[in-house]
Amino acid sequence: MTAGLADYEWAQSTFAEASSAVGTDIFRLCADGPEEELAKTEYAQVAIFVTSYCLLRLAHERTGEVYAAAGHSLGEYTALAAAGAIEFSHAVALVSERASAMAEACEANPGGMSAILGADWSAIEDLCSSRRGQGGEIWAANQNAPGQSVVAGSNDDLDWLAEHGKEVGAKRVIRLSVSGAFHSPYMEPAAKRLAAALSATPVSGPAFTVWSNVTGRPHGSPEEIKALLAEQLTAPVRWTECVRGILESGANELVCLGPGDAIAGMVRRIADGEKIVRLETAEAAASAGPVEAAVEQDQPAVRA
Repeated sequence: MTAGLADYEWAQSTFAEASSAVGTDIFRLCADGPEEELAKTEYAQVAIFVTSYCLLRLAHERTGEVYAAAGHSLGEYTALAAAGAIEFSHAVALVSERASAMAEACEANPGGMSAILGADWSAIEDLCSSRRGQGGEIWAANQNAPGQSVVAGSNDDLDWLAEHGKEVGAKRVIRLSVSGAFHSPYMEPAAKRLAAALSATPVSGPAFTVWSNVTGRPHGSPEEIKALLAEQLTAPVRWTECVRGILESGANELVCLGPGDAIAGMVRRIADGEKIVRLETAEAAASAGPVEAAVEQDQPAVRA
């Protein structure tokens, strides 16, 4: 995850600042493990945030201005921090608080998430709504790409979905290895806790356009940014709308930053025929061409 970043003094300082905030050596965890320690929510979210932030900064320094950015779920914090809307130290504190609040909400409201491949988003929303009308607790949670969505809810309702997904054209329903029903009302306690932290955090207008997960449109005022970041925990991630919006605004190249191929896979489905660049390592970021639109990730890989 951090390959090559140790060569940059500023990256070491960036990781050190984040490590101080969470009380453990994040860079060492990323480089040496143990994997089970890095996988803990309170460390994993900070590690992904800091790594993606460093990769975007490195690409930015080598190539010039960034035109626009969006981030999937946690990645939205990377995009806003890189755009200067939230200072890095404040962003680390928010990410840490977010991770802790989400973990607490998962214990209070056990649930999970399942990917649905092959069905339309609107049909999935209708299916979930119908199930809730029968007393179920299940919601459309991630609009990842055409034919690839994620739902969140109770474990019983996800079992029900596995049997009934074909009713809306699903080719496959895949249970995801996540610890809770993220981007659903199950995260309401976490959203309230995060809103309190956001209210005490200075936020300014971003230096470049950043798209909101909740609305699928560009962020507006600082107060709107705070409100939408809190709402993001309980609302669907409208990722398809974010990526299409960036392309429609004039970008002709999308740069996918951060560990793994999940976001790049989604973007390829959305932006068919457009130029897409993956920057997963410091070496790749350092040799990148101009960054027009950056997208950051925080999503388990789902293969069609």
